[in-house]
Amino acid sequence: MEESIKDQFLRTYRRESSFLDSIKQKAVLGDENAMYQLGLCYYYGNYGVPKNNKTAFDWFIKAANLGHMIAQYYTGYCFEKSIGVPRDAVQRAKYYGLAAQQGFMNAQYEMGYLYEYGIGIEKDEKKAAEMFQLASDQGHPLAACSLGYFYEKGLGVPINLTKAVEYYQLASDRNDPGGLCNLGYFYEYGIHVEIDFDKARKLYQRAAKQGYARAQCNLAHLYENGKGVPQNYSLAMFYYKKAAKQNYPRAQRCLGILYANGHGVEKNVDKAFALYIKAAEQGDEVAQCNVGYYYDNGISVALDPVKANEWYEKSANQGFAISQYNLAWNLERGIGAKQDYKKAFALYEKAAKQGHASAKFCIAYAYHYGHGVEKDLQKAIVLYKELADQDDAEALCNLGYIYGNDLEADAIDHDLAFTYYEKAAKLGDAVALCNIGDCYEKGNGVTQNYKKAVEYYKMSADQDVDSAQYSLGYCYENGWGVAQDINKAIAYYRKAADHGYEDAIDALKRLDKKDK
Repeated sequence: MEESIKDQFLRTYRRESSFLDSIKQKAVLGDENAMYQLGLCYYYGNYGVPKNNKTAFDWFIKAANLGHMIAQYYTGYCFEKSIGVPRDAVQRAKYYGLAAQQGFMNAQYEMGYLYEYGIGIEKDEKKAAEMFQLASDQGHPLAACSLGYFYEKGLGVPINLTKAVEYYQLASDRNDPGGLCNLGYFYEYGIHVEIDFDKARKLYQRAAKQGYARAQCNLAHLYENGKGVPQNYSLAMFYYKKAAKQNYPRAQRCLGILYANGHGVEKNVDKAFALYIKAAEQGDEVAQCNVGYYYDNGISVALDPVKANEWYEKSANQGFAISQYNLAWNLERGIGAKQDYKKAFALYEKAAKQGHASAKFCIAYAYHYGHGVEKDLQKAIVLYKELADQDDAEALCNLGYIYGNDLEADAIDHDLAFTYYEKAAKLGDAVALCNIGDCYEKGNGVTQNYKKAVEYYKMSADQDVDSAQYSLGYCYENGWGVAQDINKAIAYYRKAADHGYEDAIDALKRLDKKDK
């Protein structure tokens, strides 16, 4: 807008050699249009006058106060950008508002923006929508895009995706990069239109050519994932880098992921971390989670669970489910912070509400053992069963344990417990193998069979399950299902003891006393 006014100004007056003297005289005599024109001379430094923002502002505001529409706009702009006057949000809104009242579309758009965010004026999304509508009706491309967004999100107007598409299309027809990108996003994900990756790509390309970082990032995403185009990590890198150079956080994070996985580039976790940090410091919740993960696992940086939790918390506070889960996991175990079952449980709940399956399991586990919440086996069973229906092996295993060990005596069901253990074992759960061994050892749900018990303990122990290592050691110590072998017993006890398994530690002490 500013350049178009300047061009019009220069075209109109470039042939008048006496122009400056003339408008000075008229301005002094109170001619509002001359005041505005004189302000432009000082603002741009034309017609032999040196650029002087303070003098330009003085003439703009004089003209504005006399009702000159464009001078009112420029006055608002000066208050916005601190041009010749200290920045003042209230005065900015006042003068943009005056120009908007006279129908100046640029001012109408600016007022829409100010109402949207409550800058210098009380926030009012309904009035913002009205202003965007007025500006859009006059052909303002940004206003059309903003109006589309308001209809998409239901800001100041009822949600209306038909109108959102209509205004994004209108903005796109005016070559607005934001409108192009938003419409492309609708086609990429099939939001109120048929999914059309080709249309999405073409729209993103038009916006990307204008240097619009979000479109460059979205275009990279198409190439990274082969959506409507052959998968091409090199092109994904190309567009992510373009957007990342503009400090666009999502592009920095996605570029980091490519480096972390070695997609289209040699794997480099140091570069990945550097990019994650840049994005995380700008508030990207996924990047914050990734930074936390690197500190949590000592990737590219020294292991630091305290810093890990700090980054997880920043991300979790923005509602990112993985960070909520990771932070809860650490708090539950006292990693990088004081153990806090209650806070962990609350975070698991938040993550589970977003569909995080592991968080749902942890909630069931909390009810199972009373961690951060009152113990409630029935609630645990309900949640475990929901997960078991999705073939969650751990949930199946824990269901078996509840039915075989934790219920009241008259409710214990060893047959059902064994059934759950078998299902879990078939899905690869190593603890379930140990529990099947325990069933064979004790004859719970099956005929007692020490050899079978040893067979299952061995399969579980080989997968480093401490309870299986202890139980196998006990079988060797006592000759249950195998020939008695104290040395093998000690070897398995030691493996379990290395995990901190108390029964194994006690067994080693007991055998040590016997030797003496």
